Amino acid sequence: MLVVMLSTAFAYAQTSDLSAELSSIIDRAEKASAFYTETFKNLSAEETKIFERYDKEGNIIETRRIRSVFIVYQSPFNGTTGELRNVVEFNGLPVERQNKEVAEFFEKLARSDSILDELRQIKRDGNRFDGGSSAWGMTLWQESPFDVLKPFMEFKIVGREKIQGRETIVIEYLQTKPTLLIKFNPTTEEWRKEPTGRQYAAPVSSGLRPYNPFLKGKVWLDATTGE
Repeated sequence: MLVVMLSTAFAYAQTSDLSAELSSIIDRAEKASAFYTETFKNLSAEETKIFERYDKEGNIIETRRIRSVFIVYQSPFNGTTGELRNVVEFNGLPVERQNKEVAEFFEKLARSDSILDELRQIKRDGNRFDGGSSAWGMTLWQESPFDVLKPFMEFKIVGREKIQGRETIVIEYLQTKPTLLIKFNPTTEEWRKEPTGRQYAAPVSSGLRPYNPFLKGKVWLDATTGE
């Protein structure tokens, strides 16, 4: 009986230590992400997105590589910041537009009827080479899956890895509650209810509506800085 009690106490101590470490690294990650997002508002960058499509056997059947000039766009409607991409190359072929065409696109944005119309135009333009699946908002919205999404997730530490000489903590996350901060093939009504957050789009049956799939994944966080 004494052995069982000691084993239980040891297991509880281990669980408490992991819980404290998890809370600490997530707190550092949220602070690092907030700093990143605030800094990125004044920057532009070159971005490369790679999409790979697989068959049922796990073989790659299509690869899309899209290079863009990424800037943070601030809406004149309410000051909301979003991701704007000027695509310059697709699978090694140049698709960059002339300055006149870029100016015309911004003029069209300025004539938007609402922030929803504005967002649709930005996403449609920036994602036009993504193919059957696309994601938007993941570069600027670095706090995900933490911060505002944290109440909808469960987290656990699943390991440690070295990346370019830096020690990282690997955290697995699992969405356990629905939220319109994460949208999959969203309807206009859903955008009205929650105009911010992350959107995924894919050619799926409307039979999945009105339910959104939950997210599951891993993040690698710098053990020291939380980045």
